[in-house]
Amino acid sequence: MKIAKKLSFLGVLAALALAGCGQTPTSSDSSQDPSQDPSQEASSEPQASSSAESQPVDSSSEEIIDDLPDLGEPCVAFHYHRDDDMYVGWNLWLWATGKDGKAYEFNYTDSYGKVALYPLSTWEGAADTELNFIVRTDSWDKDPDGDRTATFSNFVADSKQTYHVYLNTGDPAIYDDPSVPLEGVVRSASFVNSSRVSITASKGISKIGIYAGEDLVEEKEYLSVKNTQIINFSSATADFEKEYSYKVTLANGNTRTGSVDMKKLYGSEDFNKVYAYDGELGAIYTKEATTFKVWSPFSSNITLRLYETGTPASIEGGSDDVYDEIDMVKGEKGVFSATVNEDLEGKYYTCVVTNKKFTNKEIVDPYAKSAGVNGVRGMIVDFSKTAKNSLFTKPMSQMLPVLILGVVPLPIKNYSKVCMKKVQPILKVMLPFQLVLIILKNWALMPFKFSHYSIKLMMK
Repeated sequence: MKIAKKLSFLGVLAALALAGCGQTPTSSDSSQDPSQDPSQEASSEPQASSSAESQPVDSSSEEIIDDLPDLGEPCVAFHYHRDDDMYVGWNLWLWATGKDGKAYEFNYTDSYGKVALYPLSTWEGAADTELNFIVRTDSWDKDPDGDRTATFSNFVADSKQTYHVYLNTGDPAIYDDPSVPLEGVVRSASFVNSSRVSITASKGISKIGIYAGEDLVEEKEYLSVKNTQIINFSSATADFEKEYSYKVTLANGNTRTGSVDMKKLYGSEDFNKVYAYDGELGAIYTKEATTFKVWSPFSSNITLRLYETGTPASIEGGSDDVYDEIDMVKGEKGVFSATVNEDLEGKYYTCVVTNKKFTNKEIVDPYAKSAGVNGVRGMIVDFSKTAKNSLFTKPMSQMLPVLILGVVPLPIKNYSKVCMKKVQPILKVMLPFQLVLIILKNWALMPFKFSHYSIKLMMK
């Protein structure tokens, strides 16, 4: 009898276990199977995502589709190729000029790689003009580093009104022909030092020629074909004022040309011997004359442009009327200078620069001691008129109430050093952001020598 009861009890437990095993997978599978969830159906409709929780569905999965669909309006298709075929996690950050950006997923696969196909109407102001982009991951790894722009006037739309933009991993260039990057591209070319250049390509390199302008500086053929090759100058060092280029022959016979990056040389000992300058820069004012000095070693021409107002015409009440223009003269150490023999106190100025990157580009003097609205134009200031006994020469007991009230005049010339000694102790015992806002409010009211570094020091 006892045995029968035990068997009966075990039977009930077994039935319950079987019932549970039969029901749980049914419920779980139904919720996890995309085919049972209408919201998980594939879609070719362009979607944007700024986080992993809201990502568009890849409409093609791994299916190769070389004939992309016709969306019935002007579109752009970004084709992205990786040699390692590792596309998981990569997407595009896209934005129209002057607008905010968002993440857009690759939603097709073709024989070139992954494709992001979207209508240009997705971005206000982008149609028939340009679109800015970054190939990146959600953790902001970039391929390669830096922003790029697809200018649609450089492309020809196909019969479906689609501009096709081809990108290759590690290569900053933008292509309109998929065969070029697949046949081999140069991914980087830069000076290692003043007599050595390193070049990396997607295919093996068999020959390199380095040119300064039209003149061949060095040439070398390689018995061992590698993707990265080094070429040394045998009888010369880099001339910082010249532009260098390369001609690379790849192992497959294709040749590639481009410019050699000189950025790594700018902090070198050779560079400092030629261009290091420790004199005063910016607008050096006296009542009789103002001398303007700008350090710009690689600029070929700088024109000084003077204004009566610091507010440009693009802002209400502003003006673009030019008071005067003077050509600056390039001297030693790459310093341009010009002297105006009159009292320019209260006037504003800019520099119109021509160099390797820009032609007649108007910019604010990077050495300006003060500036007009939005920092667009430098301001010429007579610092002898500012108070000699500033707030920060007073005892701490007098400083604290004034800081709290928010009436802080800062007419001192060397603010950073004083800030270290006087302001930092206060900020260690008070709310730093509150104090910084109070000080910033008053900075706008006084002309003074400003240092971004001083803010960082205060926040430590």
